[in-house]
Amino acid sequence: MAAARISRLFACMLLAVAFVCEARGDPCALKTPVRLQERGICRMRHAAGAWALKSGYNGAATYGQPAGHNHYQLFAHLAQMMAAACGGAELHICDVGTNFGDSARAWVTGSPEAHVATFDLDDSPAKIAEVQRRMGGPASAHTAAGVREYYGPRVRFFRGNLVENKTLFRTCANSTLMLLDTAHYPETDPFELGFVQALHEAGYRGLVLMDDTRMGRQMKGFWAWVVAFAQQHGYLAHDLTRVGHYSGTGLLDFSGGKLLRNMVAPGPPARCNCEPATVEGCRGKAPPAAQRKQCGVAKTGEPLKCVAGGAG
Repeated sequence: MAAARISRLFACMLLAVAFVCEARGDPCALKTPVRLQERGICRMRHAAGAWALKSGYNGAATYGQPAGHNHYQLFAHLAQMMAAACGGAELHICDVGTNFGDSARAWVTGSPEAHVATFDLDDSPAKIAEVQRRMGGPASAHTAAGVREYYGPRVRFFRGNLVENKTLFRTCANSTLMLLDTAHYPETDPFELGFVQALHEAGYRGLVLMDDTRMGRQMKGFWAWVVAFAQQHGYLAHDLTRVGHYSGTGLLDFSGGKLLRNMVAPGPPARCNCEPATVEGCRGKAPPAAQRKQCGVAKTGEPLKCVAGGAG
């Protein structure tokens, strides 16, 4: 079993890299959990037209894709709902894996007042500036400093390994909401495993979204490990693929349900999904286009099975 194999291979490494430190509570203290519903996710509107920066993923097209094809509507909606539930307190978001800056953009689209700390092993502002030069982005963003100006003072860029750098890790662990979207090779480079274990050891009580949980054998095994890890420690794991990214979107709720309620159910998806994006992650022949709206996820942690007329 993939989950057991990963656990055996990296149990010692996880214990070695986990930081036993106390995570300071975030100023955002929810009195009532956020209710996450498909209808709200699908209705989330992007500020795509007002955003001058180009994405490294096909310019601007990828960012504007609907929930179920891409995850940016989910990010923006969750940030918006969490910020509203904070009751005026500050919402802190940790973005692990900056890359071209699209996830950071989604967070501030949903909550312009949120504080976003985004981390990468690369010099992300310089990388984004290079994309602007190559793809015809605004001239003022052809430098790293210009890119930082576009994102504004509430988005802070950090460079380094969160598992190895205790200072960076504490900055991230002080958030309420985060995204884990990194190399996706948890068997050969077990960063994701070590990071999740470190959050557990630190007493983290927030929400962690995970990208590409169905992309290849290693990530499928990692998600199976996450589901088992959640069950072992009293957390909750939710498969949000059909309102997230077709390559797999998971959520690990370290609060055990205190921050989120009414999670997306495994019934028929909303109209914004499965047409045709989610079908790309299906096993076997995809159903006809007219029937793709019936594609769904059977259970948390299971692979997507799409068949003509309904979920397999």
